[in-house]
Amino acid sequence: MSNEKNNNQIGDLYDMLFEQMKRLNDTSANLEVETKRANAMVSVGNVIVNAAKVEVEHVKHTKQLGTSLIPEHKMLNDGSDTE
Repeated sequence: MSNEKNNNQIGDLYDMLFEQMKRLNDTSANLEVETKRANAMVSVGNVIVNAAKVEVEHVKHTKQLGTSLIPEHKMLNDGSDTE
């Protein structure tokens, strides 16, 4: 695993999931392959979303602004995401 800073944000996850939905809707795509890919993406996506929920709870309790998934400029004073 790399020591580089993680610049991914929750919006990146949304983009990837919507791209996968388009691939699933593509009648020329191999449905079996795309279904397996979609299932894997959903599993990983769920882990990311649950991690983001934990981060939001952390922000609420510590009053910290921003997290690794949710940048400071998208956080309100109560720790909620603005999008």
